[in-house]
Amino acid sequence: MKKYVWIFGLLVSVSSCVAPRAITNSGKVTPKGNWVVSTNQTYNIATAPALKVASAADIDIDNLINSSNQSSPAADSIAITADWQKVGEALMANNFDPLGGGFEFGIRYGIAERFDVGFKRSGRAKAIDVQYQFLGALGNVDDFSESATSKWYGSIGLQYSSQDVSLPFWARTINSRLQYDFSRKDILVPLIFSYGLGNEESIGAISFGLAYNFTRMHYSTSPFTYAYIQDANGVITALNSKAITETKNISSFGAFANMKIGFRYFYFVPAVAVYYQNYGTLQNFVGESFQMKGLTVVPSLGLRLRLGKSKS
Repeated sequence: MKKYVWIFGLLVSVSSCVAPRAITNSGKVTPKGNWVVSTNQTYNIATAPALKVASAADIDIDNLINSSNQSSPAADSIAITADWQKVGEALMANNFDPLGGGFEFGIRYGIAERFDVGFKRSGRAKAIDVQYQFLGALGNVDDFSESATSKWYGSIGLQYSSQDVSLPFWARTINSRLQYDFSRKDILVPLIFSYGLGNEESIGAISFGLAYNFTRMHYSTSPFTYAYIQDANGVITALNSKAITETKNISSFGAFANMKIGFRYFYFVPAVAVYYQNYGTLQNFVGESFQMKGLTVVPSLGLRLRLGKSKS
């Protein structure tokens, strides 16, 4: 495996790791008795993990793994440990907030006036959410009333998602040694306002708002020997990674905007959300712990289909 290949593999194999944090709903909930089916292509661009990945881009990980099975001179121990530490930080940072994209499928139903509920699948992540509308009319595009002349809508949502995450497939050699276990659970609370286009958003809507996301991550590793160092007297010493078991809580704060464009049944939905988070101190399986904080940009492109009749 040549240099940079593992970085490419990292980027193209993380679709199952991306948490569902794109916000594509408007401030108007799905009318009672109506359905919405949606698909989205979502991307996750995290600045802090990107820097960690870039710092390890010049390391030939295949050669690093192969060299761990044979002894190296003591003079190389510092360089070997430094390379492994960079690889460890890149892998773990990327699992905390991946670089890459994924495909989402979602379905929503209006369970009552002012309330709808939704289910979303994004790679390995499964999410369920509920949204409450506190501002604006409650009908669909076929309903005409004085209340529908108001163009402003507002709602607040609550989404819970969970997933198990593993290292990328190309890193299975490391994974077999690490016995890496990683899981995350997210709670997302978006406050959404929208301005409707057409009667009851029949043409679409322009939406924006703020969001809070709470993440609980649990990860653990088993120790493994990453190098054998031979001194001048021929004595060989094994360098071992750390055993880690940790649960990490992270809060992130964001803003978002999206636009729903279409007519009556079919809509095209471009969206973008930006989050800031301080990941705090993370444990590395080789070398010292490290810290991260930064922005994550979550753009998405989606299609939405509305199914249902008017309430009149």
